Amino acid sequence: MASRGPLRFIVLNQSGQDVGDCSQCECCECQFSLRWDLRPCEVIQLVRNNDEQVLASKTVWNCQDCQECHMDCPSDIDFGALAYALRQEAQKRGIISSVGNNEQ
Repeated sequence: MASRGPLRFIVLNQSGQDVGDCSQCECCECQFSLRWDLRPCEVIQLVRNNDEQVLASKTVWNCQDCQECHMDCPSDIDFGALAYALRQEAQKRGIISSVGNNEQ
């Protein structure tokens, strides 16, 4: 997988979401989370750490952008926008999810 730069800055440029704003309070909950392997705050931490494995996460590919976690987020992070940016980046890098692409 070819690196295109730090994920934190790619996400910021594509979605306007600064993962540095996340306080890791773990308030993020979602009705769809049974299909996820990571909580939104865990995805954010992986992005902060530039861990490119996050691009294949079930959470990133199954986020329905329901806005439930965004409404609960005291840092006002729009996880749906963040997940969409990560899916876009995964596609640019040739990563195809094994869980299917729920592109919006």
